[in-house]
Amino acid sequence: MRLARKFTLALLGLIVVVLALHAWLWLRREVSLYENDMQRDQHLLGRAVAVLLRDAHEEAGVPGVERQLAASRSLAGHIGLRLLLGPEAEARLTDYGLAEYVRGGVTATYTDHETDPGGLHTFVPLDLPGEQLAVLEVSESLDEERAFIRGTILHMLVITAILAAGASILAAILGVNMIGRPIRELVDQARRIGAGEVGARSHVRHRDEVGDLAREMNLMGERLQAAGDELARETAARIEALQQLRHADRLATVGTMASGIAHELGTPLNVVAARAKMIETGVLVGDEARSSAQIVREQTERITAIIRQLLDFSRRSEPEKRRIELGSVLRQATVLMSPMAEKRRAEIVLDLGTQPLEAEADPGQLQQVFANLILNGMQAMPKGGTVHLSVAAERRARPEEYGGGSGCFARLQVRDQGSGIPAEALPRIFDPFFTTKGIGEGTGLGLSVSFGIVREHAGWMTVESEVGIGTVFTVFLPLLEDACAGASS
Repeated sequence: MRLARKFTLALLGLIVVVLALHAWLWLRREVSLYENDMQRDQHLLGRAVAVLLRDAHEEAGVPGVERQLAASRSLAGHIGLRLLLGPEAEARLTDYGLAEYVRGGVTATYTDHETDPGGLHTFVPLDLPGEQLAVLEVSESLDEERAFIRGTILHMLVITAILAAGASILAAILGVNMIGRPIRELVDQARRIGAGEVGARSHVRHRDEVGDLAREMNLMGERLQAAGDELARETAARIEALQQLRHADRLATVGTMASGIAHELGTPLNVVAARAKMIETGVLVGDEARSSAQIVREQTERITAIIRQLLDFSRRSEPEKRRIELGSVLRQATVLMSPMAEKRRAEIVLDLGTQPLEAEADPGQLQQVFANLILNGMQAMPKGGTVHLSVAAERRARPEEYGGGSGCFARLQVRDQGSGIPAEALPRIFDPFFTTKGIGEGTGLGLSVSFGIVREHAGWMTVESEVGIGTVFTVFLPLLEDACAGASS
């Protein structure tokens, strides 16, 4: 509506200026015509009276002139007639700057606008024999002219006010209907689109620039909606591909763990087979048979637990973040990787601290992260060694490339005693399909997948390595507020 008001005020100002200029020009013209008429009438009257005065002077001299002048005054009405002789005439003409003109026999006129009410004075030279200088002054007050000017100004003010009021009302109505309401509807549409409601449409149907803008806004909304739908489809496809990639990485890890799992299952299966054969052949009877059956059950439960862990790890599931204790995730990852560690003569050491640390996370995804990191550590130690896992809370600043700010984070470290990573390879260590391992030992997806999972949990990963000494992968995850008590700075 502000635009409509501006439009109305601009139109009103233009009307006032145009009317004022027109009134000034018209009034100036009328005043000029009015004064020209007065001057012409005075010239005619002055010449006529001058002829009568010359005739009266020829008949009776100056007394005759005065008598004739008195008679002429009575006929002239409001127009003043005055005879100026000698020095008086000289002084009067000199005051008005007309002496030279009148001495030359020219009828001259002077308009006095300085005094109030002012007047128009015409000086007609008289040819009176025996007189040094004789002049007939014809004068008329400008009262009527000033009254005419005042009336004209009042008339123009009234006309201007009426026109301005009418124009203002018309401009306001047109401004509201043609500009104000359509613009307000377009603003509302833009706000709704900005708030994400890209399906918002305008119903402005004007055949002007505002209508063109409304149609373009509707077209923009349609394009945004189409782009949003396409982006949603692409995002869904990307998420699906990412989930498939992560599942493939899980299966690759399961394949790597297969030999260790087979070794882990071999011992209990041998025990089960031996005990079952002894019971079958009757070697064991009574209490000994019952004891062997119990051993078979226990070993079967152990086998079942190992297989369940493997299936749980390899099964594809939708991400589900919930409140979890991070130490339990590390313990589960350690249990899962223990068979492989035993086969590779590696030891997994856990340092969970004294304070449970809780975060909002998906336990399955984090388990995949640390299983990958433990596997990397063991693969970096072909002759065996120790993979050390630790978790602690600390208050620190978040790197700018990960959003900046500060808060309370869990610092989860996986440290190995392996061969280390060359310095030139560190900048690419989290790139997809990049690996420093030998052929058949890795796909180059594990660290990339782990990095993406940590980023989705609002965290970040760092790596420090020294060739011949070992590597440390550090994962930072935001902790819940009530889990930050006692965190180090």
